[in-house]
Amino acid sequence: MNALSFTWSYIQWHYTDALVDMYFIMRNYAIAVVRFFSVKQLFRTLFAPWHRIGSHTTTLFNDPIEYFGDVLINLMMRILGFVERIVLLLAALLTLAMLFIISTCAFFGWFVLPVLFLSLFVNGCNQLFI
Repeated sequence: MNALSFTWSYIQWHYTDALVDMYFIMRNYAIAVVRFFSVKQLFRTLFAPWHRIGSHTTTLFNDPIEYFGDVLINLMMRILGFVERIVLLLAALLTLAMLFIISTCAFFGWFVLPVLFLSLFVNGCNQLFI
């Protein structure tokens, strides 16, 4: 009777509580990836200059050539910052996609493994005693 109670408790845990726990674990991994790559901050500062490098020394009326040089440098730094942030956002997206694929495989594997274990155990016992 004790083995039957244990089996029922295991089945109940395996297909209810453990699935809920697995969902929360995978959600925590996704939150960790988003926070690791600072996705919110990357979107907020998408068009900011690279490391705030820029030039703000002159005005248009003071020295027009140096002013347009500063505008060009500021534009180049913003483009560099944009490209760098897009690369980091793509890395975060790729990491989240890999996490989703692994989570999906783990979720479906969670249903298959008990049946697979039982069938392999029964097959092994049959092979052992034949």
